Amino acid sequence: GNNTRTDKIKFMMYFNAAFVHLATCCYFGQMLSNE
Repeated sequence: GNNTRTDKIKFMMYFNAAFVHLATCCYFGQMLSNE
């Protein structure tokens, strides 16, 4: 019931944070290598 829903939301939040972290690293990496 409620537990599965909160677990899914928690997982999505972790996944979102990891994705943003990766995207930011790649973005800054490209910026640094361009200079």
